[in-house]
Amino acid sequence: MSNNDKEVKCLILENGDTIIGFVSEHGVVGKTSYTIEDTHACIIQVDGGNMEVALAPWLPYAKDYTFNIKAVRVVTTFSPRPQLETNFRVLIGKQRGK
Repeated sequence: MSNNDKEVKCLILENGDTIIGFVSEHGVVGKTSYTIEDTHACIIQVDGGNMEVALAPWLPYAKDYTFNIKAVRVVTTFSPRPQLETNFRVLIGKQRGK
């Protein structure tokens, strides 16, 4: 499956982190977990009264950017705004093209 076919989602974690990546949900009720690939943190920046969202590797010291997260650690999930999703897909494409 190519990245163009994968669903991009954001997760807000119990520690306050907002992360974005290619997300899939696994398990049954009570034992659900999420796998998130190409995981990046959403970092809010305010510049001259304008709010922007920057993307950075969630755990920059990790060898791999695929993580399994227990659902109990996730506050909510949501689909990002179209521009954020586009920015994420472009960034991932550039990183893989190195």
